[in-house]
Parts: sequence; C-alpha cells; structure tokens
Amino acid sequence: MNAINENDSDYEIITNESTQLQYDRWYTKSNDQGLLPFQYSLTVAGNSQQDHQPMKLIVDMDCRKQPLIVGGDGIIELGKEQRISFYYSFTKLAVAGSITLHGVTENVSGFSWVDHQWGDFLNQDTLPYGLVVSYEWFSIKLNDNREILVGDTWDQETGEKIDESFSSGLNLVDSGGVLYLLEDYTITPKSYWTDTQTNDIYAAKWQITESSQLINITVTPIYLDQMMRVGEDKPLIRQILEKIVPGACFWEGVCSISGTINGVVVQGKAYVELTHHYT
Repeated sequence: MNAINENDSDYEIITNESTQLQYDRWYTKSNDQGLLPFQYSLTVAGNSQQDHQPMKLIVDMDCRKQPLIVGGDGIIELGKEQRISFYYSFTKLAVAGSITLHGVTENVSGFSWVDHQWGDFLNQDTLPYGLVVSYEWFSIKLNDNREILVGDTWDQETGEKIDESFSSGLNLVDSGGVLYLLEDYTITPKSYWTDTQTNDIYAAKWQITESSQLINITVTPIYLDQMMRVGEDKPLIRQILEKIVPGACFWEGVCSISGTINGVVVQGKAYVELTHHYT
C-alpha cells in the first residue's frame, strides 16, 4: 500500500526508521448482506529496529474511484520468456484510523494508492525465469483529483532501455475515473544518489513529459535514503526477491510533484519504486 496524506491541514510523518514487521491483516469488510466490494480493513504491527518500540497502523479503506486496469486490459508481459502479470490499482482509497509510534497513538486520515499485481512471474518453483529487467515505476496523485501511473524498464544484461512500455504508455486517470493511455512520454533523470551500503547509483529526481496533454512535471524525493532492505530474518521473501533484485534491496519512497499539465500548474505526491541502477 502506498499511503499519501492529502489533508492540507494535517502534518505528515516521514521517517527513515526501519520497522521489524510482526504481522499484518488485510480483509474485505462486510455487513449482514455479505461482503462490501472495495472496502477494506488493514492492521499492521511491528517494532522499530532501532529501539524496539511498538509501531502499529489500524485503518479502514474505502475505494472512491473505480480500479485502474493498468494498460487498459490489466495484462503485462514481463521478461524474455514473456511471463504474464495481471495488474490493477486502486488509485484513490479514503483512509481513516490510527497510527502508534513510540507509544503515542494518533488519529490519521487521508488517501492511499493500492496496487494488486499477481501472476506466474513470481513463482519460486520456476525461478530464475529470464525476468532480467530493471525498472523505474511511478504512482502519482495530483491535487486536481487526477492520477498517473508510468514507468520505464531496462534489459539488465545489456543495460539498454526497453522501448515498449510495460503499462501500454503513461496511464492518466481523470477526476471521473476515465483512463487515457498516452504513448508519447519521456522520463528523464535530473540528478542521482548513491546508496552507501551497496554503492548502487539511483536516479534521484525526474522530469516527466508527454506531448498530447502537455505534461511537464518534476518528481523530487522527500529525502534521498529511502532504501527498502529485506534482511536475513525473512529467508523466503529474500530468496524470491534476490532472483529479481540483487541483494534484495531497492529504492522505494515518497516524492513531491510540481509542474504543469496543459499549461495549468499542478502539484501532488508520488510513490516511486526503483530497481534500475546507473553507472
């Protein structure tokens, strides 16, 4: 779940403190009539790795837009063996509940973006399977109630960028939930950052442009070190992830958005996932 606070009057809690996850519980809400589609409850609990203080999130989530069927059909082909991934996103879920940090519990509210991706591309019985791609992936929530999903992929063996978009272009969802697939886009790195633990170089700021909607936006990390590292204490997850991401670590974090679309100034927030390295 990629949580993005959109309440201007509230503050945001952004921390690089690592959390040791103990359990999570995600389920569809129901009433006397049965299940309630696209309404969920989530509980996540763990301890901070630095001081072992309890950390807990308890929220209800209610979908406020129809799901984004990524690429228009929700089917993505990955890797040289063209393994299939099915993919949709809830781009606007209203979130309300509480968060506990270092013994202090506070009410929280906002909106979140939730991805659901599945398929045989993560079948550990068939790994390694030729999914030798790296990627830069962006989920963007604009302040005008529009969302963007976009990304680029590279062949890890040759280092060459793959021309065909994994998501059938830039996916733009308007305020009413209508999907536009825009093919003529570019993602240009503007600066870079080096992870001191691995010496891997990641892009650390981007300009995204698209011609038909005159999109020109800048994506800037809230802070640079937002590495996701899967430790030895999670052997199964690490074993699978290492087949895709060397070292079972990658950059995944919150960014800010500024720029224009069709000449109108826009702002927003983004969640970005990076496995692609630069030299």
